[in-house]
Amino acid sequence: MVSPGAGGRQVLLLVDLQNGLCKGSPDPTPLSTAVDEGNVLANAGVCLAAARKAGVEVIHVRLGFDPAYAARTNRTARFDDHEKNRRFLLGSASAEFCEEVTPADDELVVSKGSVSPFASTALHAVLTSRGLTQLYIAGVATHLAVESGVREAADRGFQTTVIADACAAPEPLHTHSIQSTLPAFAHVISTQDFVSLLADRA
Repeated sequence: MVSPGAGGRQVLLLVDLQNGLCKGSPDPTPLSTAVDEGNVLANAGVCLAAARKAGVEVIHVRLGFDPAYAARTNRTARFDDHEKNRRFLLGSASAEFCEEVTPADDELVVSKGSVSPFASTALHAVLTSRGLTQLYIAGVATHLAVESGVREAADRGFQTTVIADACAAPEPLHTHSIQSTLPAFAHVISTQDFVSLLADRA
């Protein structure tokens, strides 16, 4: 497997770091608690600042639906419940990005109707058209959207690295994914590793 930082144009892919998943106030969820306990939004913010400073492209992905849920491709019961309860509508608070990782005006925002960042979007076409071959991925949930994205990115030929402490899921799901599943498809590094890699390239 190619080492992190070796060859290709880089992109930081931030996945589902949005209020409806990461912010638990006033009713914490297992995922929002994991985000808080892991300092995930702060770590993601550090990665975002480092990428911007280094001139690395950033793409923000979120779960977000039009009023007809027409872009929804996932047909599981969980997504049935999202549609029934009108969750993650574009323009609603739950679909907005957390303030720690608010997109800049020149950063691409991709809205998806699936677990994977690729399945219901043009993400693959965007990456290939821009020559972005080296993906650094952070976000939630580790065992769902992050892992789905990593598996698909690896199959599509991208060099993929996961920033572990900028990801979250309830335990033991996060640890199992980081230690047992994701290393088969990607390199796994820390926020500090990511910052150091970009500094070494400056």
